[in-house]
Amino acid sequence: MHNNKNTFCVAPWFQIKNGQDMSKEVCCAISTEITEHMPSQNMSSLEYLNTQPIRDLKKDLANGVRSEHCRICWLKEENGIRSLRQDLNELISLQKDINAANWMDVYFNNKDDFNSDMVLSADIKVGNTCNYACVMCHPEDSSLIYANWMANLDHPIVQSVLEEDPEYLTRAKSFTFKNKQYIKYLDDILENNKHIKFLKFLGGEPFLDKFLIDKLRQLPASTKSKLSLLFVTNASKDVSEIIDSLGDFKYVQCSVSLEGIGEVQEWARYGSNWQEVEQHVLKAVSNPRIDMSILYTFQTATVLGFRDLATWCRNNNIKLRTNIVNNPVYLGMKTLPDHIKKDLLKDIEINRNIIDNTETTYEDLLVGVNDSKFDQDLRDDFFEYIEWYETDKNIKKLENIFPELFVE
Repeated sequence: MHNNKNTFCVAPWFQIKNGQDMSKEVCCAISTEITEHMPSQNMSSLEYLNTQPIRDLKKDLANGVRSEHCRICWLKEENGIRSLRQDLNELISLQKDINAANWMDVYFNNKDDFNSDMVLSADIKVGNTCNYACVMCHPEDSSLIYANWMANLDHPIVQSVLEEDPEYLTRAKSFTFKNKQYIKYLDDILENNKHIKFLKFLGGEPFLDKFLIDKLRQLPASTKSKLSLLFVTNASKDVSEIIDSLGDFKYVQCSVSLEGIGEVQEWARYGSNWQEVEQHVLKAVSNPRIDMSILYTFQTATVLGFRDLATWCRNNNIKLRTNIVNNPVYLGMKTLPDHIKKDLLKDIEINRNIIDNTETTYEDLLVGVNDSKFDQDLRDDFFEYIEWYETDKNIKKLENIFPELFVE
């Protein structure tokens, strides 16, 4: 089989991820409509990768067809920005201990169909159980936010979501650690894919799940030595201590979600204690077992604190990865006044050298900020949401932290 290098992607061949309802996807950038009408909750990883829509996608990408389902990657590449497709192709091709140094060439030269026979990388969302209620998260991301929504069913923001998706909160309720829906999925990946190389865990907060931690501790040493773990965490727990207890995995990466330092972090990630979080992060940075980084999400409410966070990362020699929030849309860049946006672009440029391109590249950030046209209606929605977010919370008001954000 010959693969066109301009369109080929390893994701539909070797990667899997689960959604909040245990539906499956091949990556976080692909359009969900590719299999949205095909129930995949009870499929094994290989069953999903061998469904007809995914087989058709493999065929298209191998033959130089730019599938519309992959438009996010095509758009980035057209603008000279490195795409997830390119990153994954490089990452998977470098797994030399599978069969041979040029294992992908050997594998596809002997391939005469579009069936997958192994999973190399899996994203595992373990549930929404979380001890934080962050400003940009949703009920499927945090059990605390779910509880708040259930207590405010008549609020206009909740009602607007339920009008579009009446079953939304029902699904979020089922997505807890207690139900352990992800265990069957994880067991399938570990037991039926001897070449598995990467496991990425997301929540909620994965380090709150004692079952998961015990599961990883009990894996055979032979499995651990070939397996890389990636965690997205809020660092409310002693990350270094937990990782040390897991044993000797090939590689462990922890991305700590921070929205700022000090009172900015405590405002944006309600429930957090900055002194405690900072202590856990700095301890993990000094742990040779852990590749540590900060994951920052650009959003209107906290962008004025980006400069201080970037300085803190530089002073502590910590990599800074970034994203731009796109949902809810009123937290995105369209609600940011032009004069603040202009200053933000300067801050991004000044800190360009510490922005790690793994999540969102420097170029992505510039496009994301520059191409977001100001929308007054969304800005009004932003202020309405912030007022609701701050209700019944013992935190300093955002208007007192960043008063310039509230100047029209």
